[in-house]
Amino acid sequence: MRLQGRVAIVTGGAKGIGWGITQLFAKAGSHIVLIGRSEDAIRQAERHLRDDGIKALACVGDVSKSSDVRQMVAAALQQFGQIDILVNNAGVNPNRGRSVLDTEEADWDAIMAVNLRGMLLCTKAVLPIMKKQRRGHIINMCSIGGKVIRDGKNSAYRTSKFGVRGFTWSLAKDVRDDNISVSAILPGTTQSAMNPNETGDSSSWLSPNDIGEAALFLATREPNVIIPEMIVAPRSSIGGPTCPYC
Repeated sequence: MRLQGRVAIVTGGAKGIGWGITQLFAKAGSHIVLIGRSEDAIRQAERHLRDDGIKALACVGDVSKSSDVRQMVAAALQQFGQIDILVNNAGVNPNRGRSVLDTEEADWDAIMAVNLRGMLLCTKAVLPIMKKQRRGHIINMCSIGGKVIRDGKNSAYRTSKFGVRGFTWSLAKDVRDDNISVSAILPGTTQSAMNPNETGDSSSWLSPNDIGEAALFLATREPNVIIPEMIVAPRSSIGGPTCPYC
């Protein structure tokens, strides 16, 4: 198995895209560390993994709080002794559909806290470990909305995802001599709780499994192969005058 014996932290890994990544990493042989704010979801995911014979550690916590992140990393080291992969997947979008003028300060702060500060805190917590090991993979969940803006909606969320891309490139330069790979995944429209189906037809959307396959590909590259960004697009969205990828 491609990740046999590796230890992977997946933030927000109990639901949606995070759960798709978690399941594929587990099938590839990885030990799993989860962190999320929903205790019910986290415990259910942990039970499911352990029932399948996967070594798993579930931590109820908020990635935007440094104390929660430190406790999670300490628990992971105590149980597994190493951290090989970090998937910064946790994200929120309470401001969905709102323009700049309609964006509430509280929503802006909540989005930036999880989508950006949480990514920073988790990365800072694992970097000393990966540097000491002289190996590691960090995968940051972005969005096609962090590359292309088609309208003025979701302003706070899209701003955060542009920030994810900037953070990814900056981090990649910081660790280029440490044998640590850094990548961002930019998914198109994906079936998840964050992306409710407003049209009644999601048959052409990506699935969490599609994003999981992309993350697994990145996590199994040799350190001399660098993929800074990976766009994952529904086939139906390619081409045409409104294609966000063209």
